[in-house]
Amino acid sequence: MRQPIHNCADDGRPDVWQHTASDIVGCDLPTPPDDIEAALERETRTIVLRLEELITYEIELKAEVHTGVPRTALLDYLADNEDLWGDHVANNFFSATDRDILPETCFTDDAGYLEALDEGIDEHPEKLQRWLTAVCPVCGLTPSSDDTTHQTVATAESAAEGTEQKVTGVIAITCTGYRVVDPNLLGIMAPYWKDWTADAPVANATIVEAPSS
Repeated sequence: MRQPIHNCADDGRPDVWQHTASDIVGCDLPTPPDDIEAALERETRTIVLRLEELITYEIELKAEVHTGVPRTALLDYLADNEDLWGDHVANNFFSATDRDILPETCFTDDAGYLEALDEGIDEHPEKLQRWLTAVCPVCGLTPSSDDTTHQTVATAESAAEGTEQKVTGVIAITCTGYRVVDPNLLGIMAPYWKDWTADAPVANATIVEAPSS
């Protein structure tokens, strides 16, 4: 028969309660969530964060103003006498700010670009077809399966019923690090990106038919 629980203070742990039938002093608790989160692997990524601030701030206060200041001159008067309201705003203004993270927030490194391109091909391939090519527009090569100088994204072309679906790799990032598909169409701001299809490419690139959505 098990004995009633008792405080194991004699073992130097007054916070641990246990049955006397057990020889092990311990407390079998789940791992705290903070410890689990701290143990997760980390990686360094480049992120663009876009915020939108909506501010509605109004205060009512009693202040000594010069006699005869009309409403039309009140703005200039308050601007010249910030001591009347400055401390109140400094202490309360930011608490009245409503911040939202906009949906365009995204990873802007190469991994983020590849992910955005993969999603873009699935969601609106017709907008990207102009840049989908299996041949590098810089060096003119079609990367092999063991190629390490180019980065590609797989696209699956539609196939008739009963036939095998064809998977094609399109060039996403060239051997020089150039991003082939316009990043701006993928939600990644790139004001200096230059369209390689606007001029004659260095090499003849083969355009791949966009998969049907």
